[in-house]
Amino acid sequence: MKLTKILICLLIFWTGTLSASPYFSFKKYQVEDGLSHNTVWCALQDSYGFIWLGTSDGLNRYDGRGNKVYRNVLNDKFSLENNFVEALIEVDKNIWVGTNSGLYIYDRDTDRFSCFDKTTQYNVYISSEIKKIIKTENGLIWIATLGQGFFIYDPKTEVLTQNSVQTSFVWDLCQSADRKRVYISSLQEGLLCFDENGKFLRTYEISLDINASDSYKVNCIQNIDGDIWIGAGNNLLSRLDERTDAMDNYSGSAFNFGAVHCLLKYTDKELLVGTDNGLYLFNQNTNTFQRTDNPTDPRSLSDQTINGMMWDAEGALWVLTNLGGESTICPSRPNILIIIRLPIWPECPERERLLLLSVRIKMGISGLELKAVYISSMLLPANFLLIQSEDMIIKSMTFVPYCWMETIYGSVLMRKGYGLSICVPEL
Repeated sequence: MKLTKILICLLIFWTGTLSASPYFSFKKYQVEDGLSHNTVWCALQDSYGFIWLGTSDGLNRYDGRGNKVYRNVLNDKFSLENNFVEALIEVDKNIWVGTNSGLYIYDRDTDRFSCFDKTTQYNVYISSEIKKIIKTENGLIWIATLGQGFFIYDPKTEVLTQNSVQTSFVWDLCQSADRKRVYISSLQEGLLCFDENGKFLRTYEISLDINASDSYKVNCIQNIDGDIWIGAGNNLLSRLDERTDAMDNYSGSAFNFGAVHCLLKYTDKELLVGTDNGLYLFNQNTNTFQRTDNPTDPRSLSDQTINGMMWDAEGALWVLTNLGGESTICPSRPNILIIIRLPIWPECPERERLLLLSVRIKMGISGLELKAVYISSMLLPANFLLIQSEDMIIKSMTFVPYCWMETIYGSVLMRKGYGLSICVPEL
């Protein structure tokens, strides 16, 4: 009974000071933190858990604590020949690296790079700027370039083919829900559709105004829950219903956010929209945009132009900016309070009285932090941790096998099954 009263009083006192915010908060990772360059183009989490970041000056491999940078090394033929990295994909445990001048493959076993030197039957090799690389369901690797159209490579036969008939400038690629088609975003001809082997099927026109000069410019495409979402022209988000071929357009002119560069699913009815001017949530129920970054807040993005986004395996969102490095996002959602039972620390000298400590918990590779209050008292059968969090981070806690708790007594590593069991007091 005493335990219940103590915890309830602390809960009321603590949660009463919390205030909701319509904006997201960010943890930044920039040059001063070890990033090779503050212009980040692409991100990948590989099968080993490493986060790879492609920048304008080097490829970064981040393990949650340290960062290794790969750049060109003079007279080293096994180093990365081009430092401007724009596309990444993992193929058979190795990392394919698309740069602004050619394609390279990182061999994990040797920690070396090699140039992808395959050519087509007409002796054409990939030498242009590479914007996107995907591997389709049938095992083919599609490579989008600016200047050479797109290439398809078959790893089984080692045959490379090129298609620049419909367009020479391909910005993005994505596969259909049934995995039988591939959509290509063109800077010239709108949205193009091909079958899984590269045969051209049709073109989709995208525009609010057919007379607009940018009516056919498609910046990005993403398959989200069976619909093809498209960032086109200026202040325009579109959705292609694959079942009916119907195209719906949604204008963002009220926010004047410019071009949409990247799209990502946030919830069942919300999309994250990365633009020239900020990060937005698009609500599919109301067809409205809501800005989620605050340019006047130092805890917000350092730069409002967003090049890409990625969810990692722990549920953290990585936002890649044009001049502000990378930012990890913790959405400001309704606060959830959970109680975690911890083992008693006998060396704590204040065990004779109630001890309240503000602590931070760092979790997983993204280093997300939870705000918490540590409670220790002789009146309690164990120590307790009250955590202010959001559902995304709690989801991460479910899957992350470890975290660090920092207190005035130093850092403590807490493992699952030992220090992370939820305690529900008896009433």
